[in-house]
Amino acid sequence: MIEWILSSSVLILVVIALRFILRGKISLRLQYALWAIVLLRLALPMSLVGADFSLMQAVTETEIYETIDHTMHTTQVHSHTVRDTELGYYQAEAGYEGTIYKTHGYSVESGNSHLHTYFFRDSLDVVLGRWLKTIWLLGAACMALYLLGSNLFFGWKLRRTRILFDYSFSLPLYISTHVQTPCMYGLLRPAIYLTEEIAEDPAALRHVLAHEVTHYHHKDHIWSALRCAALALHWYNPLVWWAAILSRRDAELACDEGAIRRLGEEERVSYGSTLIGLSCTNKRAEGVLLTATTMTGSKRSLKERIVLIAKKPKTAAITFIFVLATILVTSAWTFTGTESGDSLFHRYPSFSEWVDTLTVEEIQRADAASNYGVYRINYTLSQNDYEELVRIFKSLDENDFSREKAGSFGIDNCRLALYRQDKRWLFECLDDGTVGLMFNDSETGRYFGSEGRHLIIFSEELWNYITDLVAEKGSRY
Repeated sequence: MIEWILSSSVLILVVIALRFILRGKISLRLQYALWAIVLLRLALPMSLVGADFSLMQAVTETEIYETIDHTMHTTQVHSHTVRDTELGYYQAEAGYEGTIYKTHGYSVESGNSHLHTYFFRDSLDVVLGRWLKTIWLLGAACMALYLLGSNLFFGWKLRRTRILFDYSFSLPLYISTHVQTPCMYGLLRPAIYLTEEIAEDPAALRHVLAHEVTHYHHKDHIWSALRCAALALHWYNPLVWWAAILSRRDAELACDEGAIRRLGEEERVSYGSTLIGLSCTNKRAEGVLLTATTMTGSKRSLKERIVLIAKKPKTAAITFIFVLATILVTSAWTFTGTESGDSLFHRYPSFSEWVDTLTVEEIQRADAASNYGVYRINYTLSQNDYEELVRIFKSLDENDFSREKAGSFGIDNCRLALYRQDKRWLFECLDDGTVGLMFNDSETGRYFGSEGRHLIIFSEELWNYITDLVAEKGSRY
């Protein structure tokens, strides 16, 4: 979620910067088209690929981020309580998120000895993430309902007040007393709605129809609906609201450009006059929360539109190359994320050196541990096993690990299990500074403690790597 927010926000700021720096120097259609990249990023909750040059890779490498990340993951807080349940300890642990750190039960004399109350705790980031996700989903649902309701109500009012004006036009034309300015409305069956004043003015009507038809050819009724969807998803982000307002304004600028091209250059001045007249006679235009496309807007946007209508901006070749290069670089930076997982190579650069120098001799033959209560099996690491183990070490990241709390080992015993398709490798940090290694025997089908292969890696470095990982990220497992 953080990656989604940061990357989309940065992309919005870059597009806004380009818009203001190059205002009047690029085609208005190109200026409007830049928002399509932003909309795509707002619609993607994840990154396309992981890359070393991504924005999030740069953010995660900062000391501030690492400090916050470490604090959020190591700080333990109360997460939730399950009261008066008949679930046993292990059932409650498996059925609820978090770590059980306190248990209360009734006495036998009370007659309720089968009931227990369990208290759970989690890392601060998990608890906050759980609450923030709930708030985000509630906000998105409320915003989506509001947007849907307001648009449906607007359409209902249009249908109730409309009178057919001309059905022979490329789009249905209606006169409606509900609209204060001409607009196009409708996602599947769009129609143009006029005021009585515009219907009686042939010149203004010609300009309005050219404008709204251009909106239709630009598919702005669809883009408006997608813009509303983005606002519902990102209701909490003021930059997204800013982007929605500016993109709607750029839709009108691009439409002005297209409408004048449709009408002819000789209509440029009279078109601007119609635009000014509409803005003076109508109280307001429909807001950004409605999918209707209009010809009018705020006084600030009107000034910008009149200036650009008079200026007739075009895109020079060098400017186009600059815009294209900026967007490509920014997209590569914001559509990519960190490399998969939290790589041990990234966290501990010396780990790669240790793996490259690992030898068979460092992985000693050992007997099956006696505390597993099984027959002792001797095993010597083969060259194939050694090569497979090295390959696994080189691909390790924290997503490969999960924390296990086997009853016989106690709740606080740290065991990191690594899963593969054919084998399940188990690493356990031992008190003597070594790392115990067990793995299933794919040839015999035997599992841990049942004639499984049990080896000891005598490496203080590996012991430090794994114990540090558990200390810093243990709350995730």
